[in-house]
Amino acid sequence: MELLSIAKQLSARNMNKITIQIIKTIAVSDKLVEELMLIINKTNSFQCNRINGIINELDDEFDWQECFEKLRTIRKEKSIDENEFIVLLADKSNSKNWFSACNPNGSKEIFIQTTDWDNYIYAKQVYPICYQVVSNVLQQKLFVNDTSYSWTHEYPIGCMNDMCSWKEDINLKLKTADICTTCLDLLNENFQDNIIQDTIKIFDDVRKKTLSTSTFYESPKFEQHSHTPIAITKKKISTSSDPLRKSLFAIDHFDLLVKLLIIYTTKIVKEKNSETEFYSENNLNEQPSLGHWVAAISKLKNLNGTDLITTAVSNIIDKINRVLQISSNNNIVQIRNESRGHGYINCCDQNYQSTFIALNSALGKIEKLFEDIFSKFELCKTLSISKKSESLYIAKINILKGSDLLFEEIELKLSSNPDFIDNHLYLVSEDRTHWYDLYPNLVFDTCPKCNHPRLMVKDGNKYIDIYIGHRVEINLADNDS
Repeated sequence: MELLSIAKQLSARNMNKITIQIIKTIAVSDKLVEELMLIINKTNSFQCNRINGIINELDDEFDWQECFEKLRTIRKEKSIDENEFIVLLADKSNSKNWFSACNPNGSKEIFIQTTDWDNYIYAKQVYPICYQVVSNVLQQKLFVNDTSYSWTHEYPIGCMNDMCSWKEDINLKLKTADICTTCLDLLNENFQDNIIQDTIKIFDDVRKKTLSTSTFYESPKFEQHSHTPIAITKKKISTSSDPLRKSLFAIDHFDLLVKLLIIYTTKIVKEKNSETEFYSENNLNEQPSLGHWVAAISKLKNLNGTDLITTAVSNIIDKINRVLQISSNNNIVQIRNESRGHGYINCCDQNYQSTFIALNSALGKIEKLFEDIFSKFELCKTLSISKKSESLYIAKINILKGSDLLFEEIELKLSSNPDFIDNHLYLVSEDRTHWYDLYPNLVFDTCPKCNHPRLMVKDGNKYIDIYIGHRVEINLADNDS
């Protein structure tokens, strides 16, 4: 056995190039695969190729063995050499809630989860995924057949081999791009210098893209496509490392998702008077609890829709029911009441890790339900409208997308007067023919506590400053139409 171990080490030591074959689940974008391959293939030591095909039979929380059996089948069907790595990019979570893993039987199959990164790292998902691909490849070669994970650092030190049982800890090793001296000695014993040098180069490239300052140049994917209120509450989750704060921010994020689903839907399918009745009938006008808002979701399916709702968001009723089901199955209201509303805060912040994991799982599913809304409707702030002729109106508006409060300003040429009100927030159809005034439920006004212009969402008889969190009373008389 000792001779065999030495032989394997010598074989690995003599390799100067590692081949990685990439395959994906159906929902993983081709763009992500291309970006990943571009980063890795800049080096001479790693060759990253794309397997022609997809894996579409995996469910959420898939079983590891099932996954690796599928990859073994792919290896046989595609006649992929046993010395080459097969890496699955999966948009699904797995049964152990890990971001990645190597095949425990020692063969060269790996899966990397492509989702959930934006809850822990404020960067484009391709960078942590790239880090995971390279580190897993090296770890498989170093610790083949060692399923005890005794070689990992239980407590994070900023090394490639940190265990990161609390997923938030992965930030440290990404931002240090370091390899401790013990692990670096192992690499030196098993790999040629060019592989180690290129590994460090990739890690350093990832480090630059995951530093907080890197977000001045590029935002994470979810935020890029989200309406600004949702992008703000999402950013709070991803930029906080403390388990308690992440859990509380996750509850805020869920609270806003529920509120906006109700605000958007009632505006689209209801006339003004019946919309007011809906809020009154569901106890949303005075001091509604999160439970009231969640209970109101089930009533949305009874609204009398229009042709627009079936054409613009064809399965919105299904989405409404699924949001209700997800929140119920994951006891989100109960978690909120026990951890924030009615219970006392636990003395040990680490006890909130499991709370956040439970919340995060549900939030990921709910966020997916909003993708159609983000793609079919823009959130806009009106600035001015000027008439150029009987058939030409020039409208100046802000597009509220992403967490940056310096909103993009654009001019629209319209054939008819949209009859909107300056400084109101509107939900606008993608063809910009339908404008839904969100006043007074979502407004842009001055927060009386900090005297700054803020996005404010109505919560009963008060408003919540989405950016800071102030809950205040606002006099909207000057803006009321």
